[in-house]
Amino acid sequence: MRIFAIASICAAALSLGAAPAYDCPALFARHSALRAALARSVLLRDWNGMERISRAGKALDPTDPHWRYNLACALSRKGESAAALEELEKAVELGFADPQTVVSDEDLAPLRTSARFAAVLEKARGMAERREIPATVPVAREAARCEAGGSAVLGERNFTWNYDLGILAASLELSMPSGASAREESRKGPCAETVRRWIAEGSAAGNAGDFYMNRDGGHSRIDVRRFPLLSTVSFDGEGVKRGFGTCPPIAALPSGFALFTNCSRAYAKGPRWRSLPRAWMADRILSARLSALYLSNQINVFPASKDFGGKAGDVFPAATPCVFITKGESWSDRPLLEMLLSASAALRPDAKKEILRRGLFAPVMQCLLRKSVRGAESILSPEANPTVFDTKAIDARKLVEAAHALAPDAIPPAVKLDFIEINPPKGRLPMPGLDYPDIAPEPFCITPFSSCFVLRAPEGVREFSLSAAAIGAAPGETAEFAWRVTHGDASAACITVEEGSGGARAKLRLDRRRLRARVDVACFAKTAGSGWGAPSFVSFLPVSRELRSYDGDGRILSVNYTNPSGKYSDPEISLPKNWTDVYTYGKDGKLEEILRIRADGSSAGSFTPDGELVKSRGADGRPSEMVKVRYMRRSTGDPDEPFDLTWVEVPGKNAPTPRAKEGPRE
Repeated sequence: MRIFAIASICAAALSLGAAPAYDCPALFARHSALRAALARSVLLRDWNGMERISRAGKALDPTDPHWRYNLACALSRKGESAAALEELEKAVELGFADPQTVVSDEDLAPLRTSARFAAVLEKARGMAERREIPATVPVAREAARCEAGGSAVLGERNFTWNYDLGILAASLELSMPSGASAREESRKGPCAETVRRWIAEGSAAGNAGDFYMNRDGGHSRIDVRRFPLLSTVSFDGEGVKRGFGTCPPIAALPSGFALFTNCSRAYAKGPRWRSLPRAWMADRILSARLSALYLSNQINVFPASKDFGGKAGDVFPAATPCVFITKGESWSDRPLLEMLLSASAALRPDAKKEILRRGLFAPVMQCLLRKSVRGAESILSPEANPTVFDTKAIDARKLVEAAHALAPDAIPPAVKLDFIEINPPKGRLPMPGLDYPDIAPEPFCITPFSSCFVLRAPEGVREFSLSAAAIGAAPGETAEFAWRVTHGDASAACITVEEGSGGARAKLRLDRRRLRARVDVACFAKTAGSGWGAPSFVSFLPVSRELRSYDGDGRILSVNYTNPSGKYSDPEISLPKNWTDVYTYGKDGKLEEILRIRADGSSAGSFTPDGELVKSRGADGRPSEMVKVRYMRRSTGDPDEPFDLTWVEVPGKNAPTPRAKEGPRE
């Protein structure tokens, strides 16, 4: 069985009678959800579920060969050989020309003795050899054209849908106007005089090839005339109508160009108030898209709004390099954007060309910016890695000079992070409703550059193993890695680097008992020819509405979920709960029951260590019958707190479970 990337959305879009590329983003969300469900069914070896999901994918896009292939695998596993062969034939006909997969996939083993299977395999081999693979995505029909310092308007005909990244990839050509050098006299950005001199002597690239897109309808638009030869780019009328010209970002320019965007908007009202970056962290598809754009030479600048520095303090669940977040509200993004445009102009032509070719423009700008924070001893220090950037703390001249000094052979790599092992005490990942009362899993957002892990389980000590890889290093260069705690209580996080790995593998031991706020663990990479590059982060977040107590051995004693501290708590991370759980242990030290006490002091029942509600007890007072419960959102009717968390007994298969008889306890 293979879980393939989404290969085709073209026919489904065409069936809607609209521009194919413009329909792809909406369809991609559904495809992504189905693909995640398919992965779960494969893990559970749920062939009925796999068939159901594959049929849903096939219905969404009948021309996608991968859904057909997965359907063939499911049917083969179920013993429906004729139907499986029919779907396999159709998959190959639609472009599944991967004979090695067809012949080696164990899901198709029951079909291999069939002459019909041999014919399908032969056809796949022939198509692969002749490269007769049908186009399966909308492809740009022409390139948009623009003169440096002018404007480009992008329409559906200029886009190819990138199904791996879930973005619109633009086709764009740029020409230079006559008398371009004379325009530099009008430069007005940060350190304009210095940058102008470098450009005149040929040692700086200028802003030709840089594009700007405002995403808030002109609310926080910069004056592009301050940056000679900076071009603007926008969507055509249909793209604007569909919201592509606002937020979140959806498009990438070709690799030879840099795109700068900003948007001074936020969700200002209601219980789910938040900045745009915080909102996108909670969305799996959008957080993945921002990761893709991070390596697509795109600079996205947004204000933190009230998420940082206001009454609630720092309420971001994670640190991220994928967007540039500024301290403040509307218009706080413009000064930083102008600094970055000046830094881009200051880059040496050969260095800028190489940075863009490697897709490292955003990571390099993150690196240079962090090195320009006043008071930071090095890029590895906490001061250089704030959650948001205060533009008043950025030394613009240092930023511009660092950009100009960067040589092509000193470009630092970016870092890709991965969880390779999570070591919970029970030997498996904690599960909502089983190990802790909630409907949300512990992973909140997981991307290669910024991840958030919410510490919901009761255990006092947690261990994680992480791995790092360098992205964009020059061929043949070996990377070295460094790990640092850049935010939060460093004494609660012990990082151990695996010997002989060059720092690429590390173990993290978190003492949950000490944590009162988010901890950010950053990883940096460098090569022999470069300094340390931009960090990637893994953040660990205790739920702010909880008050926990532990004994001297680190065992959980109680969790008060009623927010006794009165701190702001993000409802996207944890819904309000009006109870306290008290953990009771036997003489052997093992957890026996969890007593649930409502905020008014009344009992809400007792639960077993496996999360089951105790329904009755034996003569010895021990639980004798239990039922499973399901946690769910409940409407409160309060517009300021519309939902809280409650639980219900699971209907149907929920007959009380008698506890197995045990021997007498001492």
